[in-house]
Amino acid sequence: MASGGSAGKEGPCAQIGAGLSSVFADLFKFNDSERRKLVICGISGGFAAVFGTPIAGAIFGVEVLFAGSILYDVLLPSFISGIMAYQVSSFFGITYFYHPLKFTYVFSEFFFLKVVLLGLFLGICSLLLIEALYLGRKHQRRSRFGSL
Repeated sequence: MASGGSAGKEGPCAQIGAGLSSVFADLFKFNDSERRKLVICGISGGFAAVFGTPIAGAIFGVEVLFAGSILYDVLLPSFISGIMAYQVSSFFGITYFYHPLKFTYVFSEFFFLKVVLLGLFLGICSLLLIEALYLGRKHQRRSRFGSL
């Protein structure tokens, strides 16, 4: 999705986990700080149960609620939530598709040159995208629709 939204299954699994944990926070009358921690654990559990990755689910849950920062005091509960969600889903017979890569690249000077050139090309593409977005925002603000 070009607008940065989630078009896969990570969005719904995180939202369902967060929503269910928010309902429990309402039910047990948690304060705002405890609610945030419970929502992080819900996101971690939802992600881990859907993808079968408890550690990635925990880290995703901890970092998704506060973009750019991590609440370290909720890291352990988030890990526990992810591991428990994975174990419960495995107990109920959920299987996960794992396809290990069976090849390795032989490192050579030509391969290194290709990686460097690809990095430069993708960096230029990123720069062009960012500049196009800034230009679009600038023109949108100048247009008659800028106040919408």
